Amino acid sequence: MRVLYLRCFHKADEVDLELKPFIDDGSSSGFDGQTVSISSPDALRDFLLDQDLSTYQILVLGAHGHPSKSGFLVRDEPVRWHDFAALLCGALSKDCSLILFSCYGGYPGIGRAFNSASGPDVIFGPYVAVLSDAMTHAIRLITDWKNGAVDGNKSPLPLVEQVNAWAAKTYFKKYDQDFLRVLWKEGHKICRFPAPPNGWRRDRPKGAIISIRGWKR
Repeated sequence: MRVLYLRCFHKADEVDLELKPFIDDGSSSGFDGQTVSISSPDALRDFLLDQDLSTYQILVLGAHGHPSKSGFLVRDEPVRWHDFAALLCGALSKDCSLILFSCYGGYPGIGRAFNSASGPDVIFGPYVAVLSDAMTHAIRLITDWKNGAVDGNKSPLPLVEQVNAWAAKTYFKKYDQDFLRVLWKEGHKICRFPAPPNGWRRDRPKGAIISIRGWKR
């Protein structure tokens, strides 16, 4: 199994202090891991267009979320989820799972990445601010799941329940205990689990929506 980590943080940022070595030393956990540091939106676009992404079973994007909740930051420059998804559509293998290590979940436009002839099969991501330890733990369990080490269950739903149960026990009253969500597509519908509770409303965005760059594969 091959895992690609696209790191969009500043070099000195320590938010992924545990995640990066876990991926780089993936052989000890049964996978071949690779980290690529991305320095600008153009570098991200060029890499995604030039790289054969179909050889990976997990793609991780690590980036700070944009206050508008419409995208993420590559270092300090914003990229809209819509544009990122456009470069993934048709490029991933059908068994590739996408993991978003980024705050301000919801990911409007990320559904564009789904393609009936290719991956991702599912998209994992937090719908609240990221707690680094929690997300790193989630990614460890997701890699085990992809390797077939989680009771042979191919459904991601029990995995998400397991991660959130761990969060409830570990961060009781200190962190959202249902922080991890999984997205998948059924027909024309984007499904989410767990579903937001009744009456739940997303916080109002704290910044202007990012302009679309018009990226295409």
